[in-house]
Amino acid sequence: MVGYWHTHPADIPEISPADMKSFSKFAACYPQELPHPIAVIVGTSSQPEGIKAWSFRDNGNAVAANWMAPQSSEQ
Repeated sequence: MVGYWHTHPADIPEISPADMKSFSKFAACYPQELPHPIAVIVGTSSQPEGIKAWSFRDNGNAVAANWMAPQSSEQ
């Protein structure tokens, strides 16, 4: 397990204050096993932006993950 996820009805999800509270509570339950758990929120868009992730830190902050375009295998 690396964290947990849920859905939002928006095309492109954003983390809400309620999400921060919920994910922080989750993180506090597993401080040794998951020092920096991942929170994933899935929106309704079929584009990559429709899924967002955050890493929770010891100070209670969440750091958003950045999407990277796939690298071409051609050189």
